Amino acid sequence: MSDWGATHSTSINAGLDQEMPGASFMGGETGECTELCAAVKNGEVSMATIDDSASRIFTQLFKMGVFDRDQSNTTFNNVTSAEHNSMARDLAARSTILLKNNGGLLPIDGTANKLTIAVIGGQAQNPIVHGGGSG
Repeated sequence: MSDWGATHSTSINAGLDQEMPGASFMGGETGECTELCAAVKNGEVSMATIDDSASRIFTQLFKMGVFDRDQSNTTFNNVTSAEHNSMARDLAARSTILLKNNGGLLPIDGTANKLTIAVIGGQAQNPIVHGGGSG
């Protein structure tokens, strides 16, 4: 699966099974012939490659039991649980790092009365502090 927006071509021959998000190159509206469809029609991508890709995707879905439970098949399914929230809080707490200048490794003079650190870039003015995919 591609990272969000990271693919700019039909890359199934290179092992990409899913383009995320959306389907600019490897999918499309029902009845629409996309770049992937055209690549299959002109012989650049074989049906065996399509079958292998679909098999990898569906094998994992079956292993996870996705087809064993009722699905509404929308991105609005609420999968939040108390256990998930607890795990998310625990992981966040354990992954938080407080910057320390142990041994004076950073180019910061810890003895100065006034310390200035510049935070530069778009995230300095409008930070994404949660959500937003890779945010």
